[in-house]
Amino acid sequence: MTILQAFIFTLRTILTTRPIASTLILAVVLYGFFYPAAYQSQVASQLPIVVVNQDQSPLSRNIVSKISTLRAVNIVQQTANFAEAEQLIKQQQADAIFLIPSHLESNVLRGQNSGLALYLSGAYLIRTREIGNGLASGIKASIAEQLTPLLQTAHVEPSLSLYEYPLYNPQGGYGSYIFPAVAALIVQQTLLLGVSFLIISLKQQQFRFNLINLTGITLACSLIGILSCLYYFGFVYWYQDYPRDANLPALLIATPVFVLAVVSLSLWLGSIFDRPERPAQVLTFTSVPFFFLTGASWPLEAMPKWMALSAWIVPSTAGVRQFIQLNQMHASLSDIGTNLLILIIIAIVFGVLASWRLIRQ
Repeated sequence: MTILQAFIFTLRTILTTRPIASTLILAVVLYGFFYPAAYQSQVASQLPIVVVNQDQSPLSRNIVSKISTLRAVNIVQQTANFAEAEQLIKQQQADAIFLIPSHLESNVLRGQNSGLALYLSGAYLIRTREIGNGLASGIKASIAEQLTPLLQTAHVEPSLSLYEYPLYNPQGGYGSYIFPAVAALIVQQTLLLGVSFLIISLKQQQFRFNLINLTGITLACSLIGILSCLYYFGFVYWYQDYPRDANLPALLIATPVFVLAVVSLSLWLGSIFDRPERPAQVLTFTSVPFFFLTGASWPLEAMPKWMALSAWIVPSTAGVRQFIQLNQMHASLSDIGTNLLILIIIAIVFGVLASWRLIRQ
């Protein structure tokens, strides 16, 4: 069997074996629509809050009026009783309490602490962050509108505003943050499952592995992985309108390197597993740990050293980092050189181990 024959044989086997085709092709296509669907809103909005207004001054009423127009929050109740507001939090009917204390306006005019307070439930990080950001902007705008004429009369210059401009996620959306980090992981996990199952199926058929047909198998599986990456980085990014500024030449070099590293690891895992159900039993639960090990949700520098070092054994750690840089930041090959080198080492090490085990078997 030549390399070309092994390549065609592998593609035919993948397309005609339902579990493998479902994992390597159908799952990749469906995840491109299914996973981003949960984050279409990008920014959490209309989050319920309770306003405890103990001041009832023109300034406090103006603040409440401004807050009621914010997209981020929805005032579900106004009261002067803090205990009543606490009860709504306990009943999960609101996510935050915004307290406007008595004598607010006089305290602000005298330059004293306003006493404004925001009590967040803390149950949902993203929701409480959006409430805090939304209220901060509303309060600043309201106080400036109400008090700027008085400050100018007193010949006091109002403070300058600070504007923030996000570079690589202009909307500040959660979907635009999470999906670019997850896309490479989806490709990796589908390849790990699909290729492992392919190798186990061939072993059960008494298929005789050698360097030639292993090369053809590797190329066929890598082709599917490369097309999966380009599907996400091209069509899905465009269809979901995620921020993108890809360095296309560098991306076309980095993608095969990442895919080859994943396929090599998959071949090695396939040489170890003895039955077709083993990959699903062992690999399915690894998606979440592998995502955390990429450093996208928590910095690797903040993890224990042994964990941060072991994370680089998994291709997704270097892959996620390089693809975020290439797709969102227009990075060059020199910028991702370390990640590429790590992926090349993974591909060589696991490729040699897989070849040795499969040929020996």
